[in-house]
Amino acid sequence: MTFLSNPPLISIVTPCLNREEYIAEAVESVLAQNYANFEHIIADGGSTDGTLAILKRYPHLKVTSEPDKNLYDALNKAIRLARGEIIGHLNSDDTYEPEVFPKIIDAFARNPQATAVYGGATIFVDAATGRRDTLQEIKGPEAQELSLSRILFSTPIINARFFLRRVYDQLGLYDLRYRISADKEFLIRASLQKIPGARIDQVVYHYRQHGTSLTFRGMTQADLEAVAEHLAIAEDLLARASLSRQESRIFRDWHTQQTLVLFLHALRAMSIKELISATARGLRYDGRWPLTFAVAGARRMLGLPDRFS
Repeated sequence: MTFLSNPPLISIVTPCLNREEYIAEAVESVLAQNYANFEHIIADGGSTDGTLAILKRYPHLKVTSEPDKNLYDALNKAIRLARGEIIGHLNSDDTYEPEVFPKIIDAFARNPQATAVYGGATIFVDAATGRRDTLQEIKGPEAQELSLSRILFSTPIINARFFLRRVYDQLGLYDLRYRISADKEFLIRASLQKIPGARIDQVVYHYRQHGTSLTFRGMTQADLEAVAEHLAIAEDLLARASLSRQESRIFRDWHTQQTLVLFLHALRAMSIKELISATARGLRYDGRWPLTFAVAGARRMLGLPDRFS
């Protein structure tokens, strides 16, 4: 049962490093919430551009600036400093939709069992004309649900979710072993623990896609690193005896999908060693892996959707 202060304190945590081009817009989007009882914590990794000078223009901010291991290390530092009953994540290059905080509070009030409230998100790009072009809108119950399939086979929209502080007390913070996928791993833990949630039927968050984004890019070295992290997460979980049969099946499907990605990359690179490694890793959890690969290739050639989608 959720018992919140009236009004509850919301803590917004933002990891930041050399974001002078975008940080002011992120800060202003919090100020545009029409909600007074909040704190905004910026965990800066030691910016060397004009970021810190910009942050000094906003005396309400709580800013720390010191080297960190990665953005999840910065997030963990900010969460530890947070005093709020509710915690939201805002990237330094993204924005909140105006005036959504009161709706988040209302959703918690109407759903006293919920320990998380979530809404939709958009992915946008800054066009040369100066306007924002929306590339994708992630909205609706199916797109937002905290199911394992949704978390594993799509991009998590963790920033469009607001968690009660006790969720972190229950689950722990972000696992720093995963430089790119720690948010996915955290949401996996939340799903396995069946964290109760409630949703609001509107977009609450806007992701900006640009050249230095860690996510939403094409197949890059960072994407390959993410695949390696996904396989490590899946193999760690599949080694547990506590998973249900259905959960094990979903993680095995995910593992198979990720090894197929590795195999295709090795095929393009004409690397025999990597092809053998990907095949062996796939066979470890999927005895029909060669058949799975053949079917996936045929579906792609025919323009059919991936069966894991």
